Amino acid sequence: MWGISKISSVDAEGHVLARFGSAQDFIVGVDNSFVHLSRGLQLTARRKPPTVADVDANALINLGLLGTTHLIDCSSEDPSQYRFLQYGNRIAIHDGKEYSGRTLRDAEWPMMRVLAERDYAYAKKNGAATLSQVEVLRHDRQIVYRRFIIPLAGNRGEITHLLVATRPNLLKIVPSSFD
Repeated sequence: MWGISKISSVDAEGHVLARFGSAQDFIVGVDNSFVHLSRGLQLTARRKPPTVADVDANALINLGLLGTTHLIDCSSEDPSQYRFLQYGNRIAIHDGKEYSGRTLRDAEWPMMRVLAERDYAYAKKNGAATLSQVEVLRHDRQIVYRRFIIPLAGNRGEITHLLVATRPNLLKIVPSSFD
């Protein structure tokens, strides 16, 4: 499924917390909306990253991704200062937090904050879409989700934003290191 991992994070007990694959490591069925988003933005055909203007909210609605998608301003050099311009409302309802207008520094789970800072900085630096599976075990609660990070370019071609599409609540659908 993942081929050679680019990045892995493991907690103190040895559980895998996140695995990065390439943007082509999609799981058929699970990641179909990511595949359609990738095609819609023509990620493989472009020489440069798409821009914020290329992201069509109607397309996100049609793919069922709008409620689980974040738009992040990553213009800061410090990943902890990346700001959520839009935070998926289905995720906010599920976890009880609304992060729109807040920074990564405001995230409450330290390990999740560290993973997000690292993964978002990685996507910004490389300027290429990345796919990851995040697995969290916290207070006997297991969470597994997949995340597709797409860097978006500003007016001068530099990466200024990230579009982060997630596929949450996958514990019973995809294999995890907790099994």
